[in-house]
Amino acid sequence: MRKIIPSVAALALLGACAVPGVPPREARNIAQAQAALATDPAQAALWEKAASTGATAGIEKVTTGRPAVTPRKIVLVSSRPAAMEKISFPQALRTAVSISVPAGLEDQFTGSARVRSAEGEFVEFEIGGQRILRLQSKLDGVPLRARTGETADVLLRMGDIYERNDILAVRVAEDEFLHALVGANGPVSFAVKERGLVAEQTGEPDGNTMPVRVSFGGETHTLRAGEQAEFGETQMTLRILASVAVQGQAANALEGEPYRIELVAWRSRLK
Repeated sequence: MRKIIPSVAALALLGACAVPGVPPREARNIAQAQAALATDPAQAALWEKAASTGATAGIEKVTTGRPAVTPRKIVLVSSRPAAMEKISFPQALRTAVSISVPAGLEDQFTGSARVRSAEGEFVEFEIGGQRILRLQSKLDGVPLRARTGETADVLLRMGDIYERNDILAVRVAEDEFLHALVGANGPVSFAVKERGLVAEQTGEPDGNTMPVRVSFGGETHTLRAGEQAEFGETQMTLRILASVAVQGQAANALEGEPYRIELVAWRSRLK
């Protein structure tokens, strides 16, 4: 059996309700107004019963104490950019990369860049027009070996979240680095000719992944996600971070292309 159990909050709202053309100043009118507003026929019948039996007597005296809607003071937020907190990669993570591209940059940049700062894993490059490219790297346990004030040779290409074509290559005096995240609607194949790199997914998809054949400086290796190899001609080490080849209905859940390669390469570390 359904019952009406009025609460103080509910009664406060009732005081604001009215039957069109009839000010709900009496308890009966308030109950009838609620019956007219109810979308559930059974609830409407209960309100009608309350109006006829006087079950809501006294509710016309209840007030909210303040308007239901009150203006609030406008909150002003500073337009200054927030300082970026520098959090190092976990110690157990041997190889990882994070790149922050400055706003307003076109889809590519090639040229010299001054190393604005180099603090452990964190390096900032000035790439013209007071634009700052930020790189956090950990390459086989060691960050990119850059020095504040030196000049770097930078190659940057950018896609977007749906069509990934992101490549960053950096050369400094004591080190070299390359990161690529490239996608496609079929098996991925791309080249960074300026660095002598060609990468392509090969074979058949297996468990939503594929092997990657990589040619670097004339030397070729076929690697799976998580594997790395030394390329003696270029004195570079390359690691496949991911090789995605999503099949079937699962591809519909992705934002962007179902095939992707992500890899990172760095100047081989002395043992």
